[in-house]
Amino acid sequence: MGLTVKKFVTALAGALLIGMGGLTAPTAAAQGQVINIPLPHGSSVRDFVAVTGIGKNTVNQGATIYGEDGPGRVMRCTLGYISPGNTYGYAAAHCFTQREGSVVYDSRFRPIGRVSNIYTGGGRDFARIAFNDNVFGRNVMTGDKTLSWRNARVGDPICFYGQSSGAPKCSRVSNVAPYKVTASSHSAVRGDSGGPAWIPGKGWIGVVSAAQIMYVGNAPVRHETLIETVR
Repeated sequence: MGLTVKKFVTALAGALLIGMGGLTAPTAAAQGQVINIPLPHGSSVRDFVAVTGIGKNTVNQGATIYGEDGPGRVMRCTLGYISPGNTYGYAAAHCFTQREGSVVYDSRFRPIGRVSNIYTGGGRDFARIAFNDNVFGRNVMTGDKTLSWRNARVGDPICFYGQSSGAPKCSRVSNVAPYKVTASSHSAVRGDSGGPAWIPGKGWIGVVSAAQIMYVGNAPVRHETLIETVR
């Protein structure tokens, strides 16, 4: 009788890695896709992205955001939550590989703020963005109410959204642990990282962190998405 081998593969749901001005390959850690964007002669990537809008800049929950990923590169992720008063935003920590204080950009490469806090200790994976004063937005998918991992129960309905997936994916909670909630049946894809996750009718519970796939032999048999809760 043959041996059935099961294995789990967990990968950050991270980001499309975009190279500016001739970069051709992603770093191994990012495991992303590089897109080359030619720059005007003599321009730096900072010149290219520092295009400031005049007046109000609307960035809603679920929008594309870009974090700096070294000289000439940015990583595409999804905005997970906006604090009341539009002071802060939340996304996955692995979207911002440089440092606290690095610039965050919107889908049109306009600066919307800076990373104020990165939380990775103890296996955490979330970051807080301090928005510029002209940035406004709403939590259009979840509403403003927030939940803790303690509010989740196995079997609860749960949904998440990411820019690459392009539509909400809903399933059931399959596991609950401190600051981690697992959504069954669907796995996030690159570019979904940081996107909002919520329990329908109750509120926002966290950000998309990683995809987890179980294989039997070489065949994927179970897809899950790991949600990082903020509290």
